[in-house]
Amino acid sequence: PEAWVTALDAVDASTLWVGTCQSGVAYVAPEGRRWIQSKDGLPDNRVTAVVGNRDEAFIGTLGGLAWSDVQGHVSQYSIMDGIADLRSSALYRDGDRLWHATEAGMVEFELRNARPSLVVAGNNE
Repeated sequence: PEAWVTALDAVDASTLWVGTCQSGVAYVAPEGRRWIQSKDGLPDNRVTAVVGNRDEAFIGTLGGLAWSDVQGHVSQYSIMDGIADLRSSALYRDGDRLWHATEAGMVEFELRNARPSLVVAGNNE
């Protein structure tokens, strides 16, 4: 897959989540590499942001926000889940909170449940 890197999150010195312009996201670890793409359930292969750990990652794309584990199981989030806009521009995780920035504003999610719940939404008007 393509090597144009658009997002990067280093889990530790040898493990990375790598987002690309057209090929989705790769989980790169000493035990190997796993590509996660739209054919696996990613909303879009154009990745704009990624934040993860050794078990999972939240992936921002131009088609929406997704969660994936390292095995490639993917869940998508939509406007029905409280996403302000499908075009992700940045992600930040702080413990049990995920901040999702879009062109329409920023949304804070509580991650203690199986599915993130909306805490705060805003827009730039």
